[in-house]
Amino acid sequence: MAVDDQPADGATIDHTVEDGATGDQAVEIADNAGWRAEASKADGRRRRRQGALVIGVALASAAAGVLVGTRIKSPADEAAERRPPAASRITVPVERRVLSSSLVLSGEVRYNEPTPIRLGGSVGVEEGETQVITAVPEIGQLVQEGDLLFEVTSRPVFVLQGDLPMYRRLASGSQGPDVLQLETALDRLGFSPGQIDNVFDEATAAAVSEFYTQSGYEAEGPSRSQRDELRTARQAVTDAETALRAARDELERDKGTLPESQLLQLRQALASAEAAVPAAEGAATRAADNAALEVRTATVSRDSARTIRDAARTIRNAAPGSIDPQTGEPYSAEGIAQLDVQLATAEETLVRAEQALATAISQQQATTAQVDVDIQAARDNLDLARLQYDEATAPVDTSAEQAAVEQAQRSLDAAAADLARLEASVGVRVSPGELLFVPITPTNVTELYAVPGSPATDQLGTLSTAETLVASRVSRGDSGLVSVGAPVTIELRDLAFETTGTVVSIGQPREDPNDPNSGGGSSRLEVLIAPDQPGELSDYVFFGARVTIDIAATDGEVLTVPVAALTVGPDGSSRVEVETAPITTDDSGATELVEVEVGLTSQGLVEVRSDDLDEGDLVVVGTSTDVRRNEDGSGGDGDSG
Repeated sequence: MAVDDQPADGATIDHTVEDGATGDQAVEIADNAGWRAEASKADGRRRRRQGALVIGVALASAAAGVLVGTRIKSPADEAAERRPPAASRITVPVERRVLSSSLVLSGEVRYNEPTPIRLGGSVGVEEGETQVITAVPEIGQLVQEGDLLFEVTSRPVFVLQGDLPMYRRLASGSQGPDVLQLETALDRLGFSPGQIDNVFDEATAAAVSEFYTQSGYEAEGPSRSQRDELRTARQAVTDAETALRAARDELERDKGTLPESQLLQLRQALASAEAAVPAAEGAATRAADNAALEVRTATVSRDSARTIRDAARTIRNAAPGSIDPQTGEPYSAEGIAQLDVQLATAEETLVRAEQALATAISQQQATTAQVDVDIQAARDNLDLARLQYDEATAPVDTSAEQAAVEQAQRSLDAAAADLARLEASVGVRVSPGELLFVPITPTNVTELYAVPGSPATDQLGTLSTAETLVASRVSRGDSGLVSVGAPVTIELRDLAFETTGTVVSIGQPREDPNDPNSGGGSSRLEVLIAPDQPGELSDYVFFGARVTIDIAATDGEVLTVPVAALTVGPDGSSRVEVETAPITTDDSGATELVEVEVGLTSQGLVEVRSDDLDEGDLVVVGTSTDVRRNEDGSGGDGDSG
């Protein structure tokens, strides 16, 4: 008999009663079932913990077995993995795009039209005074034409517009393009210099004096004693000119020369005789050439007539018994008679040709004799005319009169030199250091090196327009890639700023007093770039810039491939390998070599042209072993190539 007790925790406890037990024994067993159930609860919990531990150990053992199983390789697997991986092609598609090539340079933002401030010479100081700076402008100061820029030893330095720097002192009597430049500037400022030319005259001096006075200064000018010296010097020049004219008149009278009209006739006769000789020689050459041509023509006619006569004679002599080509039959009596007439005509023509040749030869001989006579006559006339002129102009002994003329000329030259020196030292004049000509006004003081008390030597500063440009350097080897007018992209370093510009000049860099390698000593050329919007860079002067200059571009979109796709054939032609069938597990695929014409190369791509290549075609650029193919065709890990 079995009695099932159900514990509170749901566990099932099985009690078995042996057959043959009495009823009292069964009741006792049933009464004891309760305490047995409680005891079995604790035992069940213990068994559950033990079961969980066993399961955990089993799972861990299973996982370890799986891991160990993956690490255990058969000899066949190891041999397969040591096998070299199968290579596959690396392909890229043919693309259609615009290619452009550019040159990247470093640059710096600068003011446009920088002009170094250097005095062209001394200012109007007294002898022995030292030139020092006594007043300076401010950096950034706007300077208009006619403005005062510096004071040197209390004398002014004015700014005027012009391309030619001052290089000498200008005074009354000075002539040259620098005078014209000064007069043009004075006229622009409203100070009339009279006729605008290249002569510094009284009107120019008056305009200079008015300009200085209006600016608060006094122009350099003569004192009263200097004006007296000037009058005396001018009178000395006048007296010397009078003495020279008198000495020359005396010399002409003592020479006993012919009147000027007769001398003119002799000169004309001599000139005509000199011209007649080459004219006669030219006429002789032409006559001789014509006569020779007549002889050659007559000779050709005679030879032609002789050839015709000989042919007619040959035909006549062979006629009897021969076939007449006109009838196809033997010559008849009438045919032979015609041949006799033709022969006679040919004989007569030959006689006339020989007579014409003889006449031409005779005329050639006569012409040769005549031209010799004409040439000799022309030469005789020339000798006569030259002799007559030499006799008429033969010098006489006038050494004393000539010496007097030379002495008078020396006196005049000395007086004129004294006057020139005096005029340069008196009257209104302009010292070279008092005018500074610059190409463009208004302008700005952008750099200043001088301070009050410093000597007025070397570069005192820099003037520049308010507009800016970018100055860059390019090697002489790359300078051929850059042209004036080329578009440029300008990027400012460390700033999120980009703009465009245009190359305006390529040449020697400007001289920098602080850089011995500037100017002509530099191994690189300076490229100046003007921004398309002139005011865009005005706040970034002296900032570094990155300059990109487009130097080549395709005309629209073209077919492009990576440079790595190009190979060279045995004949030197360029070609690409085009994949016509991809690699599969069962097939190594297929490729085709396509010959191409190469164009522009830029940024790793190259322009290609071929009728057998289209956009999207796959070209081979290399090989890869990223995929290992097993014997069953499945992929596996491999090495990249």
